[in-house]
Amino acid sequence: MLRSLHLRDFKAFADQSIPLSPMTALIGANGAGKSTVLQALGLFRALTSQTVAQYLETEEWDFDDLPHLRTQSKSFEIAARVELNGASADWSLVLRNGKPPGIEAETVRRFAAGSLVGGTGEAILDRHGDLIERLDESSGESEEIRLALPMSVMGSVDPEDLLSPAHPTLRALRRWADGIRPYLFLDPRKMRTSSRGATDDIGTSGDDLASFVHHLRRNREVGFQSLLRRVQRYYPRLSDIETSQRGPGWTTLEVRERWGESEATFNARQVSDGLLRLIAIAAFHELPRPPSLILLDEFENGLHPHLVGAVVEMLQELVDSSDGRTQVVFTTHSPLTLNHIRDGSQVLVVHRRPEEGTAMVTPLDETRGFDELRNAFDLGELWYNVGEEQLLSPEGEDV
Repeated sequence: MLRSLHLRDFKAFADQSIPLSPMTALIGANGAGKSTVLQALGLFRALTSQTVAQYLETEEWDFDDLPHLRTQSKSFEIAARVELNGASADWSLVLRNGKPPGIEAETVRRFAAGSLVGGTGEAILDRHGDLIERLDESSGESEEIRLALPMSVMGSVDPEDLLSPAHPTLRALRRWADGIRPYLFLDPRKMRTSSRGATDDIGTSGDDLASFVHHLRRNREVGFQSLLRRVQRYYPRLSDIETSQRGPGWTTLEVRERWGESEATFNARQVSDGLLRLIAIAAFHELPRPPSLILLDEFENGLHPHLVGAVVEMLQELVDSSDGRTQVVFTTHSPLTLNHIRDGSQVLVVHRRPEEGTAMVTPLDETRGFDELRNAFDLGELWYNVGEEQLLSPEGEDV
């Protein structure tokens, strides 16, 4: 599980450590930097399979837009502390502009269980330019390699090579990175379209939802019935979720609903945005390879207020049932969403330092007067009624 993220000179963040819970909600004004946190987390997955240049092209970004503009830096760093089988590891990537842009440095340090905060840990990987030093954990000896890699060293690690005892920490980190799922925008328009082929995922925008449900129903009936019951709990009119084949291999989604004594079937074009999103999020529970980290951006868009709580409950159930294997980080602008969050420590306020505009992160339960206010308000009511300016103002200072 990801315990913390550190950003240095990345977009609006100058030097910020961000604590993360099994389920974390990011709140704040437009432009505060919430989506930047999701983008940084997505980089760990992307750079195990893509070069920096390929990633920039995919995202339609220019590297010059990524380093913190107020520092005039040509590089930035993202670092994650990940809990791995009782121990933990710090994985850091420093990206720098160039021709082409690439990874300037990469380090992995392992910390035994119970290590003191602030310790240096054991160096597992140390990369500077094309010089890579890697520790063989079975023998305790280090090897040096000169290799010009256009992506993370993790891209060269086989996560399933269980026969070799040399690099268990790197394998575990690679598996964690591979398990990151950036469902940043579950797009109802794409969920309504046909998809084809067997798939073990719904697609980053939900574009493979129809194929996933079709494959699940044909091959794992128990999993399909679990998905159906999960949606029915919050949408009781739903009788069934069906798929139909149109053309060679193309699959479309249909739903059957009860209306009085009769039933009606609706094709995906007729299904509401909210129900499609509910089905997609219920499908997370049935993914054959549980994600390590699910990233969602404002999932409440298009949802009836009644269904917002349903989605939060589904996500919390997913986290609770995973025994630490799956984590969720999402952004929201909805006070109603926060009302369904268990604890203030799960909510991070992303805001800007007034003097220079640098992005900062403050846990909601560490804001001004939180303990007293929490006795009177649900989390969303507290955020909406008191306001960020008051919550983030120094003690003794009125706003």
